[in-house]
Amino acid sequence: MSGTGVWPPEVNGHGAQRSESLKAMLRTLAESGERHDPLVFGGRVRIIDKALRIARHLPPHGPKGNTILIHGAPGAGKTALVREIARRLEKEGATTIMQPEIPAPGRIQSIYAGLAAALAGARSDLGRTTLRADTALSIRPGGVGGDVTTGESVAPPALEDPESIADLRAGRPWQPNERAVVFIDEIQNIAPDTQAVESRLVRALHTQDRIPVLLVCSGLSNSEDALGRAGLSRLGTVNCIPLGSLTHEETLDCARATLDFVRQRGLPGSDAAVQRWAGRIASSSDGWPRHLQNYFTATWETLAGQGAPALDTADLDATIRRGDARREDYHIKRISRSGLPIGVVGALHEQLAQGESLDEYQAMSVIDDAIAGLPAGMQRAIRGRFAASDDYLESLLRAGIVSLDRHKRCVSPIPTLHQFILAEYGKGTGSPAAKAQPPGSQE
Repeated sequence: MSGTGVWPPEVNGHGAQRSESLKAMLRTLAESGERHDPLVFGGRVRIIDKALRIARHLPPHGPKGNTILIHGAPGAGKTALVREIARRLEKEGATTIMQPEIPAPGRIQSIYAGLAAALAGARSDLGRTTLRADTALSIRPGGVGGDVTTGESVAPPALEDPESIADLRAGRPWQPNERAVVFIDEIQNIAPDTQAVESRLVRALHTQDRIPVLLVCSGLSNSEDALGRAGLSRLGTVNCIPLGSLTHEETLDCARATLDFVRQRGLPGSDAAVQRWAGRIASSSDGWPRHLQNYFTATWETLAGQGAPALDTADLDATIRRGDARREDYHIKRISRSGLPIGVVGALHEQLAQGESLDEYQAMSVIDDAIAGLPAGMQRAIRGRFAASDDYLESLLRAGIVSLDRHKRCVSPIPTLHQFILAEYGKGTGSPAAKAQPPGSQE
């Protein structure tokens, strides 16, 4: 396990000054937001080991085409996982390039420039659109020089594919320790056009034809289909890794380590208190990474509100209730982001609760039937919000309301969300989830 993110300052001093410094640290943690990395990364050991093993044996010393796809519902911890993999690779000396979203066309040249700098010894400013005259470059056998001065701005050499990077090495063989890894998050948003520049980038990195580079993608459960539409059709099931809940033991270990991490920075608390708090937080979160973070946020809020923050004297029951409220808010937001009312979302989950195994077409049929049963005004509002009926399921996937398993069948990825939807569906339109629908979704 390792700490991540920007750490709060160390707690120094005594008495009131020490207490205020501790409170400031706890407030910083409570306000860090849902996109912040966990204080301590836990679990996913086999996935991390797999990624490191593949990255250690890249072509020409290992097999080609070993792209990794990590996919799952929102809140499954995909972004935190790829960042942890990147950190461990960097410690081993690998070059990592992190893309938090599909790179825009203008960004792709700089990705190749970064790879050229790392793998071919080229200058790092090759990604610029122009270079000053006193930094103009000439490419010649054996590497990159800077002996051309023209008196004006010049365009850098074009780096548009792995071949252009390999050519900079002028035939020098790759060494086993020369390797780079490119991470692309939100890969489900890749353009379906196989001729789009970002699609060509992904295919070139996947092929691993001329440079020792590994492509690691992360995204929602429909990411494999999205990559297929972009022309990357041979991923294979071995490297398509679904991400779900942590095991209870992983969650408990992570909770204990996180509390210990803060305790080492000045939070008073006995070992027994750490065990008690970690056990309740782990059980309440059901191993879902976003829920785990919600309960920790509630923990930091409770402790920061104490006169003298300490685990042994803090109100654990009140903290869990605060975490429960955060979890419910998270569920309501997920439903709201889908753009579909609880009557539609609930009808689909009711089918799943009955053990129905629904493929994409069957799921879309359930959704269509549920919409047809709504009042006319709601139907018009929904159909005005979506361009086509196919977009209904896509919206549920993006919101994490449902996910696709390896057989392309609909499943409920978050057990607590599934239970919440069924409960709210049973209450009808008076429920908080129904009230959370976007404007115009009800008559």
